[in-house]
This record gives sequence, structure tokens and C-alpha cells, in this order.
Amino acid sequence: MNHPGEIAPLSVLAKPDIALITSVAPAHLAAFKNIEEIAREKASIAKGLKGDGSVIINQSITTAEVLKFEIVSYNQKVIGYGSRGCSSKILNIDEIKNWLHVGGLVEGEEHNFCLNTSSTHFAENALGSLVVVKKINCDVKKACESLQSWRPGIGRGSIKKINVRNVGLIELIDDGYNANPTSVSAALETLSKSKSKRRIAILGDMKELGPSEVDFHKSIASLASMAKVDCVYTVGPLMKNLHNSLPKEKRGQHFKNSLEVVPELSSILKRGDCLLLKASLSVGVSVISDAISDLEG
Repeated sequence: MNHPGEIAPLSVLAKPDIALITSVAPAHLAAFKNIEEIAREKASIAKGLKGDGSVIINQSITTAEVLKFEIVSYNQKVIGYGSRGCSSKILNIDEIKNWLHVGGLVEGEEHNFCLNTSSTHFAENALGSLVVVKKINCDVKKACESLQSWRPGIGRGSIKKINVRNVGLIELIDDGYNANPTSVSAALETLSKSKSKRRIAILGDMKELGPSEVDFHKSIASLASMAKVDCVYTVGPLMKNLHNSLPKEKRGQHFKNSLEVVPELSSILKRGDCLLLKASLSVGVSVISDAISDLEG
């Protein structure tokens, strides 16, 4: 979804029994006036639901009330999860060797599951999927067990160790498929928790953010997680704004495009690093990930 009026026709076509809204982020603001409009667009998935359908929403997000108001206007039921007053919520999360061990409630029943990631936002998404499982009267315990085999997709936050020639072993967080202020914040939070010797990031432009795009890029420098990030390299004209906002001790080189980064990797990387790659898809930081993989051995 990246423009108004896209979701409702697809919902009417598909006629789903149930829908799940995990997040509403300040993405695609070039096409929407504000994040509330994005929430209304996402809520329009309720238009095509069957008469006894339900929309499950992450009630911990800032636009939850907007979602609920819009969904009810389509005469559909809202089921919330994630916030303190919900019957479905996460009770505890432990991160052990890049695995999340999660305990929570699913419609009031206690369940535990493990995810092959250290990014906690995936736990919230998984909880939402378990609420769906419960709603369609399937086995939640089996669903929890099956989550152990889930892996983040390519460019979607996968974490792997790579032995880079002439450098040594590094950890790569490959999250370059898309980027908006919310997802960049989540990715940097994951990086900040790494136990590696150095935590470094290569961040590319966040696209389609509308009139506030410059401010969104500058604001990354003030995120709390940045205190634990050692160095940030930036890619693209919009990320130049972040580059200029960073304190000198954290300011890595700025590159016009992703291809410029590739020949500099040997000087950027050091043994024991944890490297985050994060950008909108069109920035093409996948060429950096591919180049690092080519250096393995």
C-alpha cells in the first residue's frame, strides 16, 4: 500500500474472513497528508470483510483509536492485542544468542514461543498472527511451535555471521528492503543491543516521506539507540541531512549511492563488527550485502 484508495477494492475482491493490522508507520507520506490518513487507508480493509468478520489490530500503536473508529464505521468487529488492557499481550521477552524467547497471553491463555531474531517488533507481529489462529479456531500451541522455523526474509532483518576475507568474522543485519522512520528506529534498536565489539550502520534514504522528509532524516541522530551505535555511514541525498546532524565521533563517510560503498568495505569493516544495512528498496543497499557475501571465505 502506497497511495489512497488502494486497499478497499482489494478487500472487496478478496472478501476475507479476518484481517490483521500490525502497524501504521509514517511511510508514503508523499501520498498522504498525515499518519492518521494512512491509518484510515489501512482500516479500509474492513470494507470487504464478510458480515461476521473481524479486524485484529495492534492496540499499542499511536493510531489505534483512529483504526477502531474507522473499522466500526464499516460495521465490523475490532479485536485488539498488545496493550496492557488486552487479553492478548506479551508478558516477557528474553534475547539469547539472536533468538527471542517470548511469553504472552493469547485471548487470555498463556503461551510461549521462540523466534530466530533479536528484533522485538517481530514478537508483536507474531502475537498478532497467534490471535488470528485463535480466532479461526486452530491450534495455538502448534502455531507457537511452528514459529521456531520462521526466518526473516532477505533484506527484512535477517542476521547472519560472515567471515570476511582480510577482515574476520562480522555480524550482518540485512534490513535493506524498505525504510521509514519507525522501521529505522526499530532496526537501530536491534543494532544497539548487539554484543559485538563495534556497532556500525550503513543507512540509505527513506523515500516517499513528503514535505517533512528532511526533518525525518535529521531526527534519526537524536534516537536513544544512537548512543550505543559507534559509527554511521550514510547513502543518498536525503541521508546527507543525517550525516550533517551526527556528532563527529559517530560520523562515517557519506556516499552518493550504494555502489560507491562497495570498494570501501575493506576499510569500513573490522573484525568483530555488527553491521546494519537499512534503506528504502530503491537505494539498492542489496549490492552492499551481496558484496559482503562475495568477500566471504
